[in-house]
Amino acid sequence: MIKRVLEDRNRVLQKFIPIYISSEIKDPLRQSMRISDSFKKYLTAINRVSKSGCLVTNKALANELSLLFYGVISKFFKRNRVVMKQYIEIDKTKRPTVYTLTNKGVEAISMIQYFKEYYNSI
Repeated sequence: MIKRVLEDRNRVLQKFIPIYISSEIKDPLRQSMRISDSFKKYLTAINRVSKSGCLVTNKALANELSLLFYGVISKFFKRNRVVMKQYIEIDKTKRPTVYTLTNKGVEAISMIQYFKEYYNSI
């Protein structure tokens, strides 16, 4: 079983670039860069809202994440923009601000879902 997991890990590492190795991350030890859990929550929330056919706005994300104040979302994206701009396109030309996943964001979502399903099946 461990051998299968290691082989699968190596296959995935060859196919995808891990988020934490990205050259765009300036200082991975900074507090603002340690966003793995929040990062996953926001990416999956954007994916769910967009698949439902709705526009992905601060209010829609706040509803999806059960947040009382939707201003928290724009602050999160602003604070983590170095990492987020690789995975999420933020269109501020429209009112309200609209979020969409980039190709890299879609790949990250598929990896998250793959690993979640894989380790739930073990």
